[in-house]
Amino acid sequence: MQAEYSKGLTWRSFIALLFAVILLEPAVIYYYFVSGETMPLSVWIIVLLWVEIASLFGVGMTQQEIFIMMTFEWVGLWSSTWFFVDLLKRFYFANSEIARLLEVTGVVPDFFAPVGVDALRIGYVRTFLDRAWILPVALLVLVTALEVVANISLGLFAYNLYGVVYKLEFPWASAQATIIETISEKKPREIRIFLLSFLAGLIYNFLSMFLPFTLGVEINSRVPVDLTPLTDMVFPGALAVFPLDLSQYILGFILPLEVTVIQLMGMIAFYMIGNHVITAYNMWPLEAKWKPGYNWLWIYQKSQIYFWLSAAIGLGMASAIAPMIFRYKKLQDAFKIMFKASRKGEVKGSIYLLLYLLSSLLSVLLVYVFVPDFPLWILLLLVVGWSFIVTMLQTYAAGVTIGFNVPYLKETVIYFSGYRRPLIWFAPMKIYTGGSMVAQHLKMAEILKCRTIDYIKAYILVVALGLLMSFIYVSLFWTAAPIPSSAYPYTVTGWPVEAVEFWRFQKWLWTGYMFRKDIILGSFIGGALIYTFTDFIVGKPHILIMTVAGILQPPTFTVAQFVGSLIGNKFIARHVGEHWSKVSAYMVMGFLIGDNSLRLLLMIIKLAGRSIWLLPY
Repeated sequence: MQAEYSKGLTWRSFIALLFAVILLEPAVIYYYFVSGETMPLSVWIIVLLWVEIASLFGVGMTQQEIFIMMTFEWVGLWSSTWFFVDLLKRFYFANSEIARLLEVTGVVPDFFAPVGVDALRIGYVRTFLDRAWILPVALLVLVTALEVVANISLGLFAYNLYGVVYKLEFPWASAQATIIETISEKKPREIRIFLLSFLAGLIYNFLSMFLPFTLGVEINSRVPVDLTPLTDMVFPGALAVFPLDLSQYILGFILPLEVTVIQLMGMIAFYMIGNHVITAYNMWPLEAKWKPGYNWLWIYQKSQIYFWLSAAIGLGMASAIAPMIFRYKKLQDAFKIMFKASRKGEVKGSIYLLLYLLSSLLSVLLVYVFVPDFPLWILLLLVVGWSFIVTMLQTYAAGVTIGFNVPYLKETVIYFSGYRRPLIWFAPMKIYTGGSMVAQHLKMAEILKCRTIDYIKAYILVVALGLLMSFIYVSLFWTAAPIPSSAYPYTVTGWPVEAVEFWRFQKWLWTGYMFRKDIILGSFIGGALIYTFTDFIVGKPHILIMTVAGILQPPTFTVAQFVGSLIGNKFIARHVGEHWSKVSAYMVMGFLIGDNSLRLLLMIIKLAGRSIWLLPY
């Protein structure tokens, strides 16, 4: 078995990573400054291009190398690219007119962003190379380093628990691994299915987005149909929506029908029946009273914030903790795997557990230095314990469903700590949740027979490169023109709105409106009972985590995934047979890559139009 695992971080994959970080990162940053949107960039396009170029030169790319190339999207594109963008945005928020009007400038500490006289000087010279930036930048680098260590360590343990011991499928990770195998081995039948799906994605995007744009028609055929106003008279407060975005339906192909049914039932129970009960008994808070005619998005957002987020936190904690208690032997098995001798060339798992403890304890010490009066035991519980529980929860979810992220975890614990000084909200405190992403990648590495140590090296490399290039590119954009300024339209139109939302949200958090202790506690107890019943009586231990996914996913995704899963598993699978699991992966990934390819072209056209200010006339 040991001989099957091959090296993924080679000179070919290293050059590909370097290309992606150096050439794509500035485009991602600039597109955000101009439009305020995340660039619809699929690294699969770069991978396909890179593989074909390598083939022309007679150099084949192995599946392990392609897997390592994808690290840029997972680690670089969605995290390290934004380091200095976020730092600059914090600087703007702290010194904006909005902050002065809300009288919050006095609570901003110097480790969060330069303020006062320092801010005036920096705004004039426009550089990060100023003494006032030393502390914020140093903290950024240190917190990032600790986060990398903690995420890798927790991810390795989470994968050993849910991937090796529980043997969960990880549908999204497995689908991506299947496509990487197909690309590297160039299997004719699989390539044909992939290309046909790719073409279908192109056609769909052309008809739904590209053609209306070129014709100058303001039509968005992907906006869901809101049926809520029609149901108000019969079922007031209930959410009713029908999605039209085909890319959401197609995701259901890779999910078992059992999963999507439970997700749908969870959504119906909370956002339809639950919201109707809230409305019937007049339980909406004064600042968000329901009225007939409100659309589905208002009802979804308000009910989630004021009620169902607390329920999801309670149920999620139960779904993560209950199995560790009632199925403690599986937890022991995961620890045994970590302490066993690893494959040749791999780092022993126990080292990672030690590194996690060290990184999380250092993170606690870091916060304690800046906020020494915050309860130390709560810091330990939050950073060390809570990070572990949430990583297990999110990995568990990714092992069964598409996966989800639980929002406002840090804010929940801080509020219930009873500490009311605003300083803690700005502290460099982290709950390490990136381990769930690492666990999914390790599932892919296992399928593709890539050495774990190569993935870890690539992860660290991309974060380090991303941090450096983020500093360089944001500095260059800042030097070329002030930020905010008309040179970067979104910083003028969007950042003031974001500043209002940021400070309003901060003051809202301090009041604790969004945290419902009774709902969290009740949901936790109810969730533990549900898990006990479904595991020991029904024999379906994953029902609870599927229900949580139905609460935390947008309702449009839940409905679309159910319909897609129903069509795929009950109709298409009959004609495909036992190969449906792989064929569905080719169809889903091909369609999404085709859709994103034309979306990227559309983005380039829009970006070119908005960049006319660079011309000398």
